[in-house]
Amino acid sequence: MAKTNELLGSLYIETLIVGILVVVQQSWLIFLELFSRRASFQHINNCLFFVNLFSSVAILVAVSWLIWLLHKRLKLPLCQIIKISQIWGKGEIKARINYSSSDEIGYLVEVLNRMAAEIELNQQKILLRNQQLENLMATLSHDMRTPLLAARNALRALLQGAYGPVNETWKEIFQEFYQDNQNILQLVETLLDISRYEANGQKNFSYEPLNWKNIFEQATVRIQSITEYNGEIKYHIAPSLPMVYGEELGIQRVIQNLLDNAVRVSKPHQPIKLMVVSSGVEQIQVSIEDSGPGISPLEKERIFYRFIQGQSRQGRCGLGLYLCRQIIEAHGGKINVDTNLGHGSKFWFTLPIGSHELMLK
Repeated sequence: MAKTNELLGSLYIETLIVGILVVVQQSWLIFLELFSRRASFQHINNCLFFVNLFSSVAILVAVSWLIWLLHKRLKLPLCQIIKISQIWGKGEIKARINYSSSDEIGYLVEVLNRMAAEIELNQQKILLRNQQLENLMATLSHDMRTPLLAARNALRALLQGAYGPVNETWKEIFQEFYQDNQNILQLVETLLDISRYEANGQKNFSYEPLNWKNIFEQATVRIQSITEYNGEIKYHIAPSLPMVYGEELGIQRVIQNLLDNAVRVSKPHQPIKLMVVSSGVEQIQVSIEDSGPGISPLEKERIFYRFIQGQSRQGRCGLGLYLCRQIIEAHGGKINVDTNLGHGSKFWFTLPIGSHELMLK
């Protein structure tokens, strides 16, 4: 080591030489040259590297574990809630969310399952009440039909003079009674038909090849006999139609109801178009087109439901189109309407092509 009384000497800091102090007299420049202790610094850097690496791995593991925990506690039950909610939206209210926990999501699942159970219970009560009401309607309709038929025959005989001459005043009164009797009898027969189709579907069908010419002619004659429509009913039957099996009386009832609606809303002396054509390779389509005021979009969505009356059908029971839907769906077909306000409506239904055995499957 150099002596401390020399101009150029060693600088000691805690007995460790870290540099050399140099004094230059001309410019009084003092500088400190640091010695390199690379070995010590390299050791410290290595230690810091491994500490940082271990800390990073520990943080990554902790974050991964937290993500997995959040996935288990949040995403999985939420996905199940969404899945079951979609099932509920399809009307299958018996499904339940299979999740149990004491946290907020567990409480939410418990509330949703309890709501679903209450809805299911209410649906069962409604179905039971509807069934009881339908049974009551069917029973009353059956019991009312016989006296109504007897009253109709008696009124008809009175109007025809079977019991002696009738003056014009009483004839008008009897005519009103006869028309009211016809309306009530038609309602009773509609209720009986609805009960039969809802209870049995295809079970009691008497399938036979449908004769469209005979169906159209009979429906047209009946409509013209019970209404005062003075317009023309045009019908078209496409040539070489494939064979369709069904209950002819039921299909004739559908066409009669649709024609009755068309006659009530059509303009005077405007023709009503009735046609049957092939629709694709597996079905035929029957349509009835009128010149009435059309149907609003809101009314169109509900028109084939029970007890729904359109604006142009006020005063009626709202069961005719519902019965048409029951009959067509029991035949495996579909019924709908194309309409524009102010431009008339086109009611149509489809029936599948196939043999009697295929229809029963």
